[in-house]
Amino acid sequence: MEVPDMSQSHQSEKRTYTREGEQLEEFEYTYYEELKTGSVKLRITESLFRCPYCDRENRCDYSFDELVGHAHFRSRSSRSTEEKGKYSALERYAKRYCRNNTSSVGSSNVTNSQIVDDELFVWPPMGIIGNMKSNIQDARTIGEYVSTLMDDLLRRGLNPVKIEPLWSNQVLSGFSVVKFKKGWIGFHDALLFEKIFESKNCGKMDFFCSNDRHKLYGWIARADDYRSNSRVGGYLRKQGDLKSVTEKQKEDARIQSFLESSLINDIEERETRIQKLRSGYENKKYYLEDLLNQKEDMLRNYNEETKEMQLQVRHDFENLLLEHEEVRRKLQAQKKDLIQQEKKLEQRQFQDESKRKKLKLEKDMLFGQMNLGRAAVGVKRMEKNFSKNEAAVKAAKLCSIWEGHLRDPSWHPFKIITCDGYQIEVVDEDDEKLKHLHEFDDAVYKSVESALREMNEYNASGRYTVPELWNYKEARRATLAEGTERLIKHWKSVRKKKKT
Repeated sequence: MEVPDMSQSHQSEKRTYTREGEQLEEFEYTYYEELKTGSVKLRITESLFRCPYCDRENRCDYSFDELVGHAHFRSRSSRSTEEKGKYSALERYAKRYCRNNTSSVGSSNVTNSQIVDDELFVWPPMGIIGNMKSNIQDARTIGEYVSTLMDDLLRRGLNPVKIEPLWSNQVLSGFSVVKFKKGWIGFHDALLFEKIFESKNCGKMDFFCSNDRHKLYGWIARADDYRSNSRVGGYLRKQGDLKSVTEKQKEDARIQSFLESSLINDIEERETRIQKLRSGYENKKYYLEDLLNQKEDMLRNYNEETKEMQLQVRHDFENLLLEHEEVRRKLQAQKKDLIQQEKKLEQRQFQDESKRKKLKLEKDMLFGQMNLGRAAVGVKRMEKNFSKNEAAVKAAKLCSIWEGHLRDPSWHPFKIITCDGYQIEVVDEDDEKLKHLHEFDDAVYKSVESALREMNEYNASGRYTVPELWNYKEARRATLAEGTERLIKHWKSVRKKKKT
């Protein structure tokens, strides 16, 4: 975020003031030249003047000092640049060309101007209207009358704020107070208000000297009105204070000086704060620029590393494809070789049919000799409990029964024990069926137990016997080498017998 450049705003305001000043000088020069040419008349008599720029209804006769004061007030209070230039030209022209012509006038004018400066007025400015219709008692009628009077003052170019009728014991006293705006604009309107009534011989002196009570009289509130014991004096003391023009000017100067001092302090504080903001902005700007540079460096490094990684991955992928193609080619060659070898082996395999038949016969003979499976069950020393004939029959029955038990998947005489942290499945000696075997020789029990373990190990789901090469000497499964050795010995013995 950029800090706004206050110097630019000051320059813009300065240009605006410069343009207004130039326009004011142009209007002042134009109207000043107009007054110099005599096309506009000011003088009525040797001591009286009339403002050529006021409305006809509001035109009054002024002495030289009053004309200068009137022009001065209007040039300061007008909002329009043209109005300011017009009355400023009038004030300048009057001071230069009208002062000498009025020097022959008696010292009373000078005295009057001094009295105006030292005379006490009620502030905020107020006017007094005398000879109000005291016989009007209806509030609605009084309101309409005051509204009509307000409109009449507005048409004459005055700007009253409010007209306040004064009552005495719920009876209209015949006086009203006209409130004007605070400040010099209101004071000028109050003076003009008095001039309008004086021009019609309806001023303050006329009110006290005349017996005509059919006309309205008006004047600006002064010290004697403020200090009077009438209803008007009480209202003025309650609503305002007495001040001379000089005192008001000094008070305004003090207020203006205080405001200027406050404004200067405020401007200095704002300038200090702006400098701090600008300094902070510069620091933040440099910090952000540094961050942006770091970010750009990181992005550039990241892009370079990413590009290098992509190139490396692409290179590795191409190498992998080449290796894969090479391996595939080698595998194809090996596959062809294996197919050729397979064909050769098949040809060799079927070349000698007699040899294959002999080999098959020898295998059948070998398996015939090994027809006893490792799950065969036998009973030894049964002659001890039975006679020789009964023992053979009983042994055959028991073998048949126990072969049925061994093939029954629902019978599972095993239990799980833990040994050295491992779970091992062993034959449950407490099984009801196995307990009956203890009636016979221990070899019978061990034979059944061995058969159970072997069938559970090699074919637990089906529990049926399968042929297996067996080492009867060591009572274990024969290895492939032992089986091969046995086949070779058997083949050699058969071969010797055939030769003999």
